Amino acid sequence: MSTENTQNKENHQDPNSVYFLNNSDVNSSKLVNVVFDGSTGFNDWQRSMTISLSARNKLCFVDGSLNRPAATSTDFKLWSRCNDLVISWILSSLESSIRRSVLYLRTTRDIWLDLEERFGQSSGPQLFSIQQQLGDLNQGNDEGISCFFTKIKLLWDQLHGLEPLPFCTCVGCKCTITEKLLKSQQNQRLIQLLMKVNDKYAHTRSGILMMNPLPTISKAYNLLLQEETHKDLSNLKSQFSGDGLAFSANKYHDVRSYKQNGQTSTTTNTIQRNYARNSLYCEHCRMKNHTIDKCWKLHGYPKNKGKRIVAAVTQDCNDDEQESGTVHATLTAEQHQQLMEYLEKFQNIDKPNPTTSSLGLAVSSQLEGPSHEQASFAW
Repeated sequence: MSTENTQNKENHQDPNSVYFLNNSDVNSSKLVNVVFDGSTGFNDWQRSMTISLSARNKLCFVDGSLNRPAATSTDFKLWSRCNDLVISWILSSLESSIRRSVLYLRTTRDIWLDLEERFGQSSGPQLFSIQQQLGDLNQGNDEGISCFFTKIKLLWDQLHGLEPLPFCTCVGCKCTITEKLLKSQQNQRLIQLLMKVNDKYAHTRSGILMMNPLPTISKAYNLLLQEETHKDLSNLKSQFSGDGLAFSANKYHDVRSYKQNGQTSTTTNTIQRNYARNSLYCEHCRMKNHTIDKCWKLHGYPKNKGKRIVAAVTQDCNDDEQESGTVHATLTAEQHQQLMEYLEKFQNIDKPNPTTSSLGLAVSSQLEGPSHEQASFAW
């Protein structure tokens, strides 16, 4: 094997060589996801292509640092192969009409220069459009600081691509003019960011403006993001506390309803019945669990239900004592007998006595032993 063939093989297989190609390079038909359509975004497309080509060690084919070898050189075939591969990557990322306009250019360098000459020059309409977007841009009330910062930084980058900062090219210059211009640009963008954020960041904005010297844009963004996180956690904590109180109140109301109705079942049907009953309200006695057309205080108490009904009514009266304004007393067995005889006299009258209807007496008796009987009533 000759020396030229050996060197050719080494260049082809050396990962550090510009002629080295791996399987992903050969099989990749599209290098970037950004497709340039010729209207706007050339700087974004050019930046994406530059990054991808540099990662594959092929940037030298478009920036002019690698010249085309002579046709008699051993590297000519390797150069031609890599050149055609880079051309295919560029063409696949261009819109069809632009792709046809550069299809017959022979080298990637020629295509790159042609696109820069046509679309890379800054123009007044493009600068006007970006400046107008920056002027109209403001953070919405429901927009996060991260989303807003991404929008404004994208416009800054586009503006920098059209009109980059000048830099000093003097040999051995110590004026640091480039650093001063960069700091001035950063301060202007920082003020622009603080002017356009929502007023809920007023406290953090004041703190940033009081710093001397002014912090970088990244530091200011970090402080605004921390303030947003703190506010979100505070709102979440307040909402959680409110939901917890509402849940506790509903739970207490359900348990109280179970005790009033003498129920211990926790099935779904029982809960539904309890809610339906608790929604009832009597305008006459101002108590829950029944309506005025079934109010015992207005229509009389049933005589054949025994002590359970009377005790239940008395229990409701005891629970709603503060709301209904009733007064409870305890009677002896003899007083209870006299009261029952008095009520029977009114029930024997043909026309109901309105005075008796409005009294709203609730009677319950409970036997505690063979020797005595207790009764309680509520006015």
